[in-house]
Amino acid sequence: MSEIKLKNGLTIVTTPFDSEFVTIAFYVNKGARDEKDDELGIAHLVEHMVFKGTINRDRKQIWADIQKNGGILNACTTEDYTMFFVHCLKEYMDEALDVIYELVFLNTIPEEEFELEKSVVVEEVKMYENQIEQQALVLLNKTLYPNNKNRWDVGSTPENVSKITRKQVIDFINRNYIPQNITLYVTGDVEQKHFVDKMEDYLRDFEFIKSSPEIRAKNVKLNFDDAKKSKDGSQSAMIAYYPMSLKNNKEVIMDEISNYILGDGFNSRFMTIREDFGYVYSLECDTDFDGFDEEGYSLVFTQLNNQNIPKTKEVIEGILEEYCNDGVSDEEFDCAVNNIKFKIRKSFETVNKTNETIIGNRRKGIPETEKELMELLNSITKADFDKFIKDKFKDVKVNYIVVEQTR
Repeated sequence: MSEIKLKNGLTIVTTPFDSEFVTIAFYVNKGARDEKDDELGIAHLVEHMVFKGTINRDRKQIWADIQKNGGILNACTTEDYTMFFVHCLKEYMDEALDVIYELVFLNTIPEEEFELEKSVVVEEVKMYENQIEQQALVLLNKTLYPNNKNRWDVGSTPENVSKITRKQVIDFINRNYIPQNITLYVTGDVEQKHFVDKMEDYLRDFEFIKSSPEIRAKNVKLNFDDAKKSKDGSQSAMIAYYPMSLKNNKEVIMDEISNYILGDGFNSRFMTIREDFGYVYSLECDTDFDGFDEEGYSLVFTQLNNQNIPKTKEVIEGILEEYCNDGVSDEEFDCAVNNIKFKIRKSFETVNKTNETIIGNRRKGIPETEKELMELLNSITKADFDKFIKDKFKDVKVNYIVVEQTR
């Protein structure tokens, strides 16, 4: 892997991968957390709008120039970033780069397309609003971040999106889509110099502001509390969550081991809720944290009948208490480590997975190569993990987010 920062501020990361395919991604280090209160939902709206036209291509030509060569073009918006990516055969990578570069730097936000695409985004937001999982996650965010509206829902609400103007979209792009905020990630059988020359040529005559205004709140103290709402339907959603702050790379990997033992697969601890009680079909565990110096949390998400919620809460708390008091067996630990090894290897299986893994790991601040990750995993002993469990789960307090069915 090679990294270089150009004089204009753009960072380029190239990762060698012996393949006939190439993955190219522009990672804009700005997302929903960088929105003002009067423009909630704008980061996601911008992601859509740049596809409507550039200086050299209309919306149809954007897609035609990728799809005629069998390529795949897409984008995504999160709390922290917006990303535009293309996956194509190596022989077509220059044309693919040209298209995706124009989306980021030469977008025009055509006036005649604006209201039409905004209505598309409103419908997307409505679609997610009707999903019980999304409602539970939004309620969780509102509980954790009561004073940070731009962390409640990346898409925001139909009402908020409907109010956003074309001028606001252009202003958001001008203040955030600048080289200092952007990294170009390329994975494949490529030379870094090729992309350095390309981007220096592309951006030679541009004038950007030197830095973006700082809107993103940092070191936010999380509010752990119970919350509940009702939704028409025949099934409820529940999130059990508890504090989980991770201080270094080793703790991030031990947290992955822990989440595997607790909630990944039919032999996991929480799967007893399904296998011994029949209360749920599936469940998942995850951990979210903004950085080693900030608070984080772990969660267990599931969907179930509301009559089984009290007993399920009791089972979850009992499992976590036993987990802290008794630890795990050598067999459980070895099984979890082997599964994390498999996941690490699989995450570097193809050019697009490798690119995605490097971007995700850089965001977390953990090692970005398979070799480094495997070395880190292999350095963790059973004694290390036992101590991790004792430290992180001692006197843990579980809170619950419930979206309860009405029938």
